Amino acid sequence: MLLDIDLSTALERIGDARRVWNDRLVPAQVEVVVNSPYRPEYDWLFVYERQLASFLERWLKSLRHELIGETGILCEALANAYCHGHARDRQRPIHVQVHVGKQGLLISIADQGEGFNLRNLAAQYQRGTNYYHLAGNGLRGMIQSSHFGIFYTQAGRCFHLIYCFDGDPCAGSRPLIPVRDFPSDAAANASSPPQTDPQGVAYRQIAPPDFEWASAALLMKTNGDPRVAYGLDPRQWTSMVEILMQLVPAADGMATCLRAGKPDGLQIHWSTGSLLLKQMDNGRYWLAALIDKEGAASLSGIFLPKLLAYLKTADQK
Repeated sequence: MLLDIDLSTALERIGDARRVWNDRLVPAQVEVVVNSPYRPEYDWLFVYERQLASFLERWLKSLRHELIGETGILCEALANAYCHGHARDRQRPIHVQVHVGKQGLLISIADQGEGFNLRNLAAQYQRGTNYYHLAGNGLRGMIQSSHFGIFYTQAGRCFHLIYCFDGDPCAGSRPLIPVRDFPSDAAANASSPPQTDPQGVAYRQIAPPDFEWASAALLMKTNGDPRVAYGLDPRQWTSMVEILMQLVPAADGMATCLRAGKPDGLQIHWSTGSLLLKQMDNGRYWLAALIDKEGAASLSGIFLPKLLAYLKTADQK
């Protein structure tokens, strides 16, 4: 949850805090690995977040899945510092600290960017409008976490995560956004009744979600039957599905030639964005998303479960 708290109060909350991690992270200096699932410019993040998570295992092993990968809070904070605070400058350092006390721990990630007004961002979130650079999933994950308290200092340039061993990060402070004010995906997911295009294909066109990193998306069954979409001209659904389903065997064929195993997805990049096609939900669906290169979906693979959940909600109406 987002907390209305300052740094000195947080340090008092964890009790007798001592600094156990103090790192000047320069992305360009991180030794990357060849099997990173992240985009090349974020390979450093794949390595570093796992190094940090390994150090934190003594206290947070059971919560590792909330911190890194997929919808990880630390992954999002590090990515924001690099992408938005430093405009993807791999030479600019990100400062990472961990303090541990008798009652909890505090993780801090600071950049040298211009910062942002958290209260304005929270107000936009509560109104259901577009967010600032913590768009969609990142902000929502921070707000809805029941295990961690999140707050910012230095005019938005320093992210803090507090974890209390008694399980209550909110003690001594109050949430910046009350739980009752969380926008509802179901309410926001207004959709039209199923329709039929000129070729006889049924479709459901829905409103775009409140995150901005995927400007268009299409959910299909694995046999190619379209289910729901947004950001697409319904008259072009048939052509779009045909193109996408031709890409699937092409990807399989390429993987076979490379002896890389059967792929579960395909990414096609160009100068202004990329198309991501991925098998989801244990093989039940194909999800195609048009990704904005400049948005938070530079880590597109991390956010897809959220997009899938949004589309499936509309499909079940």
